[in-house]
Amino acid sequence: AASDVYKRQVVLDGLTVAQANRWLTSLYRRYLRRPDLTLRVVQPRPMQVSVVGQVENPGIYVLNPGGEGSTVEGRGGAIPGLPTVVSALQKAGGITLNANLTDVRLQRKLPGTTNQLRETQLNLVALLQKGDKRQNPFLFDGDTIVIGRAAAPPPNEVLELAAANLSPKTIKVNVVGEVKSPGSISLRAGTPLI
Repeated sequence: AASDVYKRQVVLDGLTVAQANRWLTSLYRRYLRRPDLTLRVVQPRPMQVSVVGQVENPGIYVLNPGGEGSTVEGRGGAIPGLPTVVSALQKAGGITLNANLTDVRLQRKLPGTTNQLRETQLNLVALLQKGDKRQNPFLFDGDTIVIGRAAAPPPNEVLELAAANLSPKTIKVNVVGEVKSPGSISLRAGTPLI
């Protein structure tokens, strides 16, 4: 009978590691006096994140923790780590000129089997001007980022910072006409026409 516990399949979907650890410990208590379990994530799976609103390419994006999409690109270089709101915006092609950087909403499904959402209001102007890192949280699988529309264009200094930090490092440009090498080329964001 004790060997049956090793064959039992348990669904852990939607649980945090701590919740899964408690759940498995309670199941093992049926067979062991003092079960001592330690769960850890060996390799996180890619996350699906939705980015909608005032971004160049709204849609669903796959972000790999520790891989592509988990770095923050900007004038200071790349910072590896878990995907953040800024890295998701970069993956979505950056913000539009109509983006309201004080109206950014992060929607997250709460752990467990319920479909309850938690929404957090973010202010990317505070991140860009004051370095408030609380405005650039790590993302979880299934998160949705909504960028609101501004009633008036943002100030020039905010636009310059956003172009440096909230846009991809490189852009694709199509060159046609009387040039030596027509076609698509990759350029650093902010490259002048010449």
